[in-house]
Amino acid sequence: MKSIKNLISLGYLLMALLVIGIMYIWYKEWCDLEKLEVQNRHIDTFRQESHEIFVFLIELSLSGETVLEWEDADLEHYHYQRMAIDSMLCRFKTIYPTERIDSVRHLLEDKERQMRQIVQVFEQQQAINDKITRQVPIIVQKSVQEQPQKPKRKGFLGIFGKKEKPKPTVTTTMLRSLDRDMITEQQTQSRRLSEHTDSLRYEMRNLTGNCTDLYNQMDKKVQADLQKREAEITAMGEQSFMQIGSLTGFVLLLLVISYIIIHRNANRIKRYKQKTTDLIGQLQQSVEQNEALIASRKKAVHTITHELRTPLTAIIGYTSLMEKGNEAVMLDKLITETEKEMQAIREAGLKKDLQELDALTHHLRSSWEILRADQPLRELYKLLHCDGTPDDKTIGNAVKAVLDKGSEIIRLAKEERRKYENG
Repeated sequence: MKSIKNLISLGYLLMALLVIGIMYIWYKEWCDLEKLEVQNRHIDTFRQESHEIFVFLIELSLSGETVLEWEDADLEHYHYQRMAIDSMLCRFKTIYPTERIDSVRHLLEDKERQMRQIVQVFEQQQAINDKITRQVPIIVQKSVQEQPQKPKRKGFLGIFGKKEKPKPTVTTTMLRSLDRDMITEQQTQSRRLSEHTDSLRYEMRNLTGNCTDLYNQMDKKVQADLQKREAEITAMGEQSFMQIGSLTGFVLLLLVISYIIIHRNANRIKRYKQKTTDLIGQLQQSVEQNEALIASRKKAVHTITHELRTPLTAIIGYTSLMEKGNEAVMLDKLITETEKEMQAIREAGLKKDLQELDALTHHLRSSWEILRADQPLRELYKLLHCDGTPDDKTIGNAVKAVLDKGSEIIRLAKEERRKYENG
Protein backbone atom coordinates (compact mmCIF):
# COMPACT_ATOMS: atom_id res chain seq x y z
CA MET A 1 0.00 0.00 0.00
CA LYS A 2 2.84 2.37 0.85
CA SER A 3 4.59 1.63 -2.45
CA ILE A 4 1.38 2.39 -4.34
CA LYS A 5 1.09 5.73 -2.55
CA ASN A 6 4.71 6.50 -3.40
CA LEU A 7 4.11 5.64 -7.05
CA ILE A 8 1.00 7.83 -7.14
CA SER A 9 2.90 10.70 -5.50
CA LEU A 10 5.74 10.25 -8.00
CA GLY A 11 3.23 10.30 -10.85
CA TYR A 12 1.66 13.52 -9.60
CA LEU A 13 5.13 15.04 -9.20
CA LEU A 14 6.07 14.10 -12.76
CA MET A 15 2.80 15.52 -14.05
CA ALA A 16 3.41 18.77 -12.18
CA LEU A 17 6.95 18.99 -13.55
CA LEU A 18 5.65 18.26 -17.03
CA VAL A 19 3.02 21.00 -16.77
CA ILE A 20 5.64 23.45 -15.46
CA GLY A 21 7.97 22.53 -18.33
CA ILE A 22 5.23 23.01 -20.91
CA MET A 23 4.30 26.39 -19.43
CA TYR A 24 7.96 27.47 -19.40
CA ILE A 25 8.46 26.43 -23.03
CA TRP A 26 5.25 28.21 -24.04
CA TYR A 27 6.34 31.38 -22.22
CA LYS A 28 9.82 31.25 -23.75
CA GLU A 29 8.41 30.80 -27.25
CA TRP A 30 5.97 33.62 -26.65
CA CYS A 31 8.83 35.93 -25.59
CA ASP A 32 10.88 34.88 -28.61
CA LEU A 33 7.95 35.52 -30.92
CA GLU A 34 7.45 38.94 -29.36
CA LYS A 35 11.12 39.74 -29.95
CA LEU A 36 10.83 38.60 -33.54
CA GLU A 37 7.71 40.69 -34.01
CA VAL A 38 9.52 43.76 -32.66
CA GLN A 39 12.50 43.10 -34.90
CA ASN A 40 10.24 42.57 -37.89
CA ARG A 41 8.51 45.85 -37.16
CA HIS A 42 11.91 47.57 -37.01
CA ILE A 43 12.88 45.99 -40.31
CA ASP A 44 9.61 47.08 -41.90
CA THR A 45 10.10 50.61 -40.57
CA PHE A 46 13.66 50.63 -41.85
CA ARG A 47 12.57 49.42 -45.26
CA GLN A 48 9.85 52.04 -45.38
CA GLU A 49 12.26 54.82 -44.41
CA SER A 50 14.85 53.67 -46.93
CA HIS A 51 12.18 53.54 -49.60
CA GLU A 52 11.01 57.03 -48.67
CA ILE A 53 14.58 58.34 -48.86
CA PHE A 54 15.05 56.76 -52.26
CA VAL A 55 11.78 58.25 -53.49
CA PHE A 56 12.73 61.70 -52.15
CA LEU A 57 16.12 61.48 -53.82
CA ILE A 58 14.49 60.61 -57.12
CA GLU A 59 12.07 63.51 -56.71
CA LEU A 60 14.93 65.89 -55.97
CA SER A 61 16.83 64.62 -58.98
CA LEU A 62 13.84 65.02 -61.25
CA SER A 63 13.02 68.43 -59.85
CA GLY A 64 16.55 69.61 -60.59
CA GLU A 65 15.98 69.12 -64.32
CA THR A 66 13.81 72.24 -64.46
CA VAL A 67 16.09 74.43 -62.40
CA LEU A 68 16.28 77.08 -65.18
CA GLU A 69 12.60 77.79 -64.70
CA TRP A 70 12.69 77.98 -60.94
CA GLU A 71 11.81 80.92 -58.81
CA ASP A 72 12.48 81.74 -55.19
CA ALA A 73 9.47 79.69 -54.02
CA ASP A 74 10.78 76.66 -55.87
CA LEU A 75 14.16 77.08 -54.22
CA GLU A 76 12.53 77.25 -50.78
CA HIS A 77 10.52 74.10 -51.50
CA TYR A 78 13.67 72.33 -52.65
CA HIS A 79 15.46 73.45 -49.48
CA TYR A 80 12.60 72.09 -47.34
CA GLN A 81 12.76 68.70 -49.09
CA ARG A 82 16.53 68.61 -48.79
CA MET A 83 16.37 69.27 -45.03
CA ALA A 84 13.77 66.52 -44.61
CA ILE A 85 16.04 64.05 -46.38
CA ASP A 86 18.97 65.30 -44.30
CA SER A 87 17.13 64.58 -41.04
CA MET A 88 16.15 61.12 -42.30
CA LEU A 89 19.74 60.36 -43.24
CA CYS A 90 20.93 61.38 -39.77
CA ARG A 91 18.80 58.60 -38.28
CA PHE A 92 20.75 56.03 -40.31
CA LYS A 93 24.06 56.93 -38.67
CA THR A 94 23.43 54.22 -36.07
CA ILE A 95 23.25 51.60 -38.82
CA TYR A 96 25.61 52.75 -41.58
CA PRO A 97 29.04 54.40 -41.44
CA THR A 98 28.82 58.08 -40.63
CA GLU A 99 31.23 59.00 -43.44
CA ARG A 100 28.90 57.73 -46.13
CA ILE A 101 25.88 59.43 -44.64
CA ASP A 102 27.77 62.71 -44.28
CA SER A 103 29.08 62.48 -47.86
CA VAL A 104 25.53 62.15 -49.19
CA ARG A 105 24.39 65.05 -47.04
CA HIS A 106 27.25 67.26 -48.23
CA LEU A 107 26.55 66.35 -51.86
CA LEU A 108 22.92 67.32 -51.44
CA GLU A 109 23.96 70.58 -49.85
CA ASP A 110 26.44 71.33 -52.66
CA LYS A 111 23.81 70.50 -55.22
CA GLU A 112 21.42 72.96 -53.65
CA ARG A 113 24.11 75.64 -53.63
CA GLN A 114 24.98 75.02 -57.28
CA MET A 115 21.35 75.15 -58.22
CA ARG A 116 20.97 78.46 -56.41
CA GLN A 117 23.99 79.83 -58.27
CA ILE A 118 22.58 78.60 -61.56
CA VAL A 119 19.32 80.32 -60.79
CA GLN A 120 21.21 83.51 -59.93
CA VAL A 121 23.23 83.38 -63.18
CA PHE A 122 20.11 82.76 -65.13
CA GLU A 123 18.45 85.71 -63.44
CA GLN A 124 21.44 87.87 -64.31
CA GLN A 125 21.20 86.79 -67.93
CA GLN A 126 17.55 87.57 -67.84
CA ALA A 127 18.38 91.00 -66.46
CA ILE A 128 20.88 91.55 -69.31
CA ASN A 129 18.28 90.54 -71.84
CA ASP A 130 15.81 92.87 -70.23
CA LYS A 131 18.38 95.67 -70.36
CA ILE A 132 19.01 95.00 -74.05
CA THR A 133 15.34 94.95 -74.63
CA ARG A 134 14.97 98.32 -72.96
CA GLN A 135 17.96 99.94 -74.75
CA VAL A 136 17.16 98.82 -78.27
CA PRO A 137 13.92 100.82 -78.65
CA ILE A 138 15.65 103.96 -77.39
CA ILE A 139 18.47 103.54 -79.86
CA VAL A 140 16.05 102.90 -82.68
CA GLN A 141 14.10 106.05 -81.84
CA LYS A 142 17.25 108.17 -81.82
CA SER A 143 18.42 106.70 -85.06
CA VAL A 144 15.19 107.77 -86.69
CA GLN A 145 15.51 111.33 -85.42
CA GLU A 146 19.10 111.78 -86.53
CA GLN A 147 19.85 113.11 -90.09
CA PRO A 148 22.39 111.16 -91.94
CA GLN A 149 25.50 113.28 -92.75
CA LYS A 150 26.86 113.18 -96.30
CA PRO A 151 30.56 112.73 -96.59
CA LYS A 152 32.48 115.78 -97.90
CA ARG A 153 35.36 115.79 -100.46
CA LYS A 154 38.57 117.51 -99.82
CA GLY A 155 40.29 119.73 -102.38
CA PHE A 156 39.15 122.59 -104.64
CA LEU A 157 35.42 122.78 -104.64
CA GLY A 158 35.36 119.24 -103.42
CA ILE A 159 36.09 117.94 -106.86
CA PHE A 160 39.59 116.71 -106.67
CA GLY A 161 39.76 115.73 -102.95
CA LYS A 162 39.01 112.43 -101.25
CA LYS A 163 35.82 111.84 -99.43
CA GLU A 164 36.03 112.17 -95.68
CA LYS A 165 34.79 109.33 -93.57
CA PRO A 166 31.55 110.14 -91.89
CA LYS A 167 31.65 110.43 -88.11
CA PRO A 168 29.67 107.77 -86.22
CA THR A 169 26.43 108.94 -85.00
CA VAL A 170 25.26 108.85 -81.45
CA THR A 171 23.01 105.93 -82.23
CA THR A 172 25.84 104.01 -83.72
CA THR A 173 27.98 104.74 -80.73
CA MET A 174 25.23 103.62 -78.39
CA LEU A 175 24.70 100.42 -80.34
CA ARG A 176 28.37 99.65 -80.35
CA SER A 177 28.68 100.34 -76.65
CA LEU A 178 25.60 98.25 -75.88
CA ASP A 179 26.80 95.45 -78.05
CA ARG A 180 30.26 95.48 -76.53
CA ASP A 181 29.03 95.60 -72.91
CA MET A 182 26.22 93.11 -73.30
CA ILE A 183 28.31 90.65 -75.22
CA THR A 184 31.05 90.81 -72.61
CA GLU A 185 28.59 90.39 -69.78
CA GLN A 186 26.75 87.61 -71.55
CA GLN A 187 29.98 85.79 -72.18
CA THR A 188 30.89 86.13 -68.54
CA GLN A 189 27.49 84.87 -67.42
CA SER A 190 27.57 82.05 -69.94
CA ARG A 191 30.97 81.02 -68.69
CA ARG A 192 29.73 81.10 -65.10
CA LEU A 193 26.62 79.19 -66.05
CA SER A 194 28.68 76.61 -67.84
CA GLU A 195 30.93 76.27 -64.81
CA HIS A 196 27.99 75.89 -62.47
CA THR A 197 26.34 73.46 -64.82
CA ASP A 198 29.45 71.34 -65.03
CA SER A 199 29.84 71.45 -61.29
CA LEU A 200 26.19 70.53 -60.84
CA ARG A 201 26.60 67.70 -63.32
CA TYR A 202 29.59 66.44 -61.40
CA GLU A 203 27.76 66.76 -58.10
CA MET A 204 24.75 64.99 -59.55
CA ARG A 205 26.92 62.16 -60.80
CA ASN A 206 28.58 61.78 -57.41
CA LEU A 207 25.26 62.12 -55.63
CA THR A 208 23.68 59.54 -57.86
CA GLY A 209 26.54 57.12 -57.24
CA ASN A 210 26.50 57.65 -53.49
CA CYS A 211 22.73 57.41 -53.34
CA THR A 212 22.83 54.24 -55.39
CA ASP A 213 25.48 52.75 -53.09
CA LEU A 214 23.55 53.85 -50.04
CA TYR A 215 20.32 52.40 -51.34
CA ASN A 216 22.07 49.16 -52.30
CA GLN A 217 23.58 48.95 -48.83
CA MET A 218 20.20 49.60 -47.28
CA ASP A 219 18.61 46.98 -49.46
CA LYS A 220 21.37 44.49 -48.67
CA LYS A 221 21.02 45.15 -44.97
CA VAL A 222 17.28 44.74 -45.16
CA GLN A 223 17.66 41.50 -47.10
CA ALA A 224 20.31 40.26 -44.67
CA ASP A 225 18.09 41.10 -41.69
CA LEU A 226 15.14 39.41 -43.32
CA GLN A 227 17.17 36.31 -44.08
CA LYS A 228 18.49 36.32 -40.53
CA ARG A 229 14.97 36.59 -39.15
CA GLU A 230 13.79 33.82 -41.45
CA ALA A 231 16.68 31.64 -40.29
CA GLU A 232 15.84 32.41 -36.66
CA ILE A 233 12.18 31.64 -37.27
CA THR A 234 13.13 28.37 -38.99
CA ALA A 235 15.48 27.44 -36.14
CA MET A 236 12.82 28.36 -33.60
CA GLY A 237 10.30 26.23 -35.45
CA GLU A 238 12.67 23.27 -35.48
CA GLN A 239 13.50 23.78 -31.82
CA SER A 240 9.82 24.03 -30.96
CA PHE A 241 9.14 20.89 -32.99
CA MET A 242 11.89 19.02 -31.14
CA GLN A 243 10.69 20.25 -27.77
CA ILE A 244 7.07 19.48 -28.49
CA GLY A 245 8.05 16.10 -29.94
CA SER A 246 10.14 15.30 -26.88
CA LEU A 247 7.36 16.36 -24.53
CA THR A 248 4.83 14.37 -26.54
CA GLY A 249 7.04 11.29 -26.43
CA PHE A 250 7.61 11.77 -22.73
CA VAL A 251 3.87 12.13 -22.16
CA LEU A 252 3.19 8.98 -24.17
CA LEU A 253 5.86 7.14 -22.18
CA LEU A 254 4.29 8.33 -18.94
CA LEU A 255 0.88 7.24 -20.19
CA VAL A 256 2.21 3.77 -21.07
CA ILE A 257 3.96 3.46 -17.70
CA SER A 258 0.83 4.71 -15.92
CA TYR A 259 -1.30 2.22 -17.86
CA ILE A 260 1.04 -0.64 -16.94
CA ILE A 261 1.11 0.38 -13.28
CA ILE A 262 -2.65 0.87 -13.15
CA HIS A 263 -3.22 -2.45 -14.93
CA ARG A 264 -0.91 -4.28 -12.52
CA ASN A 265 -2.49 -2.61 -9.52
CA ALA A 266 -5.96 -3.39 -10.84
CA ASN A 267 -5.05 -7.07 -11.28
CA ARG A 268 -3.46 -7.10 -7.84
CA ILE A 269 -6.52 -5.48 -6.30
CA LYS A 270 -8.70 -7.96 -8.15
CA ARG A 271 -6.67 -10.87 -6.76
CA TYR A 272 -6.78 -9.31 -3.30
CA LYS A 273 -10.52 -8.93 -3.57
CA GLN A 274 -10.88 -12.56 -4.65
CA LYS A 275 -8.65 -13.74 -1.82
CA THR A 276 -10.48 -11.49 0.61
CA THR A 277 -13.82 -12.85 -0.57
CA ASP A 278 -12.57 -16.42 -0.16
CA LEU A 279 -11.14 -15.65 3.27
CA ILE A 280 -14.36 -13.96 4.30
CA GLY A 281 -16.28 -17.03 3.20
CA GLN A 282 -13.90 -19.32 5.08
CA LEU A 283 -14.05 -17.08 8.12
CA GLN A 284 -17.82 -17.07 7.99
CA GLN A 285 -17.82 -20.85 7.82
CA SER A 286 -15.29 -21.00 10.65
CA VAL A 287 -17.38 -18.57 12.68
CA GLU A 288 -20.48 -20.65 12.10
CA GLN A 289 -18.61 -23.83 13.03
CA ASN A 290 -17.09 -22.17 16.08
CA GLU A 291 -20.45 -20.83 17.11
CA ALA A 292 -21.90 -24.33 16.76
CA LEU A 293 -18.97 -25.82 18.69
CA ILE A 294 -19.20 -23.13 21.35
CA ALA A 295 -22.93 -23.71 21.69
CA SER A 296 -22.47 -27.49 21.96
CA ARG A 297 -19.56 -27.00 24.33
CA LYS A 298 -21.54 -24.64 26.50
CA LYS A 299 -24.37 -27.15 26.51
CA ALA A 300 -22.03 -30.04 27.38
CA VAL A 301 -20.22 -28.06 30.05
CA HIS A 302 -23.51 -26.92 31.48
CA THR A 303 -24.79 -30.49 31.57
CA ILE A 304 -21.59 -31.92 33.05
CA THR A 305 -21.33 -29.10 35.56
CA HIS A 306 -24.91 -29.68 36.60
CA GLU A 307 -24.32 -33.41 36.92
CA LEU A 308 -21.07 -32.98 38.85
CA ARG A 309 -22.20 -30.20 41.16
CA THR A 310 -23.98 -32.54 43.65
CA PRO A 311 -21.32 -35.32 43.90
CA LEU A 312 -18.48 -32.83 44.01
CA THR A 313 -20.22 -30.96 46.82
CA ALA A 314 -20.60 -34.23 48.71
CA ILE A 315 -16.97 -35.13 48.17
CA ILE A 316 -15.90 -31.70 49.44
CA GLY A 317 -18.09 -32.25 52.50
CA TYR A 318 -16.70 -35.72 53.14
CA THR A 319 -13.23 -34.38 52.81
CA SER A 320 -13.92 -31.72 55.40
CA LEU A 321 -15.29 -34.38 57.78
CA MET A 322 -12.34 -36.60 57.15
CA GLU A 323 -9.93 -33.76 57.93
CA LYS A 324 -11.57 -33.45 61.40
CA GLY A 325 -11.45 -37.20 62.24
CA ASN A 326 -8.96 -39.23 64.30
CA GLU A 327 -8.01 -41.76 61.61
CA ALA A 328 -5.04 -39.80 60.42
CA VAL A 329 -2.79 -42.71 59.54
CA MET A 330 -5.41 -44.59 57.64
CA LEU A 331 -6.80 -41.64 55.72
CA ASP A 332 -3.69 -39.50 55.06
CA LYS A 333 -3.49 -40.77 51.58
CA LEU A 334 -7.19 -40.10 50.97
CA ILE A 335 -6.99 -36.59 52.40
CA THR A 336 -3.91 -35.70 50.36
CA GLU A 337 -5.42 -36.98 47.14
CA THR A 338 -8.74 -35.36 47.95
CA GLU A 339 -7.14 -31.95 48.57
CA LYS A 340 -5.42 -32.14 45.23
CA GLU A 341 -8.65 -33.05 43.57
CA MET A 342 -10.52 -30.25 45.36
CA GLN A 343 -8.05 -27.68 44.15
CA ALA A 344 -8.37 -29.06 40.63
CA ILE A 345 -12.16 -29.00 41.00
CA ARG A 346 -12.11 -25.35 42.02
CA GLU A 347 -9.86 -24.44 39.11
CA ALA A 348 -12.01 -26.48 36.75
CA GLY A 349 -15.10 -24.78 38.11
CA LEU A 350 -13.56 -21.41 37.26
CA LYS A 351 -12.21 -22.40 33.86
CA LYS A 352 -15.15 -24.54 32.87
CA ASP A 353 -12.93 -26.58 30.61
CA LEU A 354 -14.43 -29.83 29.40
CA GLN A 355 -11.14 -31.63 29.03
CA GLU A 356 -10.01 -30.72 32.56
CA LEU A 357 -13.31 -31.90 33.96
CA ASP A 358 -13.03 -35.17 32.09
CA ALA A 359 -9.47 -35.68 33.33
CA LEU A 360 -10.55 -34.79 36.85
CA THR A 361 -13.40 -37.29 36.74
CA HIS A 362 -11.07 -40.02 35.55
CA HIS A 363 -8.54 -39.18 38.25
CA LEU A 364 -11.21 -39.22 40.98
CA ARG A 365 -12.40 -42.59 39.78
CA SER A 366 -8.87 -43.96 39.94
CA SER A 367 -8.32 -42.52 43.43
CA TRP A 368 -11.49 -44.06 44.80
CA GLU A 369 -10.64 -47.41 43.24
CA ILE A 370 -7.30 -47.35 45.05
CA LEU A 371 -8.90 -46.34 48.33
CA ARG A 372 -11.56 -49.01 48.05
CA ALA A 373 -8.91 -51.64 47.55
CA ASP A 374 -6.90 -50.41 50.56
CA GLN A 375 -9.79 -49.90 53.01
CA PRO A 376 -13.31 -51.33 52.83
CA LEU A 377 -15.99 -48.73 52.54
CA ARG A 378 -18.04 -50.21 55.37
CA GLU A 379 -15.54 -48.89 57.92
CA LEU A 380 -16.19 -45.30 56.86
CA TYR A 381 -19.17 -45.10 59.17
CA LYS A 382 -16.70 -44.35 61.93
CA LEU A 383 -15.73 -41.17 60.15
CA LEU A 384 -19.12 -40.03 58.87
CA HIS A 385 -21.74 -38.80 61.23
CA CYS A 386 -24.91 -37.92 59.35
CA ASP A 387 -28.31 -37.08 60.70
CA GLY A 388 -31.38 -37.58 58.67
CA THR A 389 -32.36 -38.87 55.31
CA PRO A 390 -30.99 -35.89 53.27
CA ASP A 391 -27.50 -36.81 54.37
CA ASP A 392 -28.08 -40.38 53.25
CA LYS A 393 -29.21 -39.14 49.87
CA THR A 394 -26.15 -36.94 49.64
CA ILE A 395 -23.91 -39.89 50.40
CA GLY A 396 -25.74 -42.02 47.89
CA ASN A 397 -25.41 -39.42 45.15
CA ALA A 398 -21.74 -38.96 45.92
CA VAL A 399 -21.01 -42.65 45.81
CA LYS A 400 -23.03 -43.12 42.60
CA ALA A 401 -20.86 -40.57 40.85
CA VAL A 402 -17.65 -42.57 41.46
CA LEU A 403 -18.65 -46.25 41.80
CA ASP A 404 -20.55 -48.60 39.56
CA LYS A 405 -22.22 -50.61 42.34
CA GLY A 406 -23.65 -47.76 44.29
CA SER A 407 -26.83 -49.46 45.37
CA GLU A 408 -25.03 -52.27 47.28
CA ILE A 409 -22.72 -49.81 48.95
CA ILE A 410 -25.65 -47.69 50.00
CA ARG A 411 -27.35 -50.71 51.44
CA LEU A 412 -24.23 -51.74 53.29
CA ALA A 413 -23.72 -48.26 54.55
CA LYS A 414 -27.25 -48.14 55.90
CA GLU A 415 -26.95 -51.59 57.53
CA GLU A 416 -23.69 -50.59 59.16
CA ARG A 417 -25.40 -47.49 60.40
CA ARG A 418 -28.28 -49.45 61.91
CA LYS A 419 -25.88 -51.78 63.63
CA TYR A 420 -23.98 -48.86 64.96
CA GLU A 421 -27.14 -47.22 66.26
CA ASN A 422 -28.53 -50.46 67.84
CA GLY A 423 -25.30 -51.62 69.35
